Amino acid sequence: MVVLNLPKKFAITGIVIGIICFFTYWYIYMFNPFCLPVYGMSEVPLNYSAPLLYRIIDKIIYILCPGQILHFFSMGASNLVEYIIWLLGVLINGLLYYGIGLAVKVIL
Repeated sequence: MVVLNLPKKFAITGIVIGIICFFTYWYIYMFNPFCLPVYGMSEVPLNYSAPLLYRIIDKIIYILCPGQILHFFSMGASNLVEYIIWLLGVLINGLLYYGIGLAVKVIL
């Protein structure tokens, strides 16, 4: 009985992970907790590199939510377009996790 609902549970987990990744990205974009250089900053040090935690979070977002590769198509667009692309990425993430759930169901 548990195996029957496994793909749905994986899909819901994928959507929740996508939403968490979206809000993490939005928080970093809006509030800049890592003091990243912003557009129009007069002087950025030549030896500047992003903080380690930021780089880890950035990699984790693209690993856990591969649908966010679509985000590259919305760079420089308005916020509405970026939110729509994020929504599509979250839905694609749900589909990918559903496929993983189906594969696990077949194996079990």
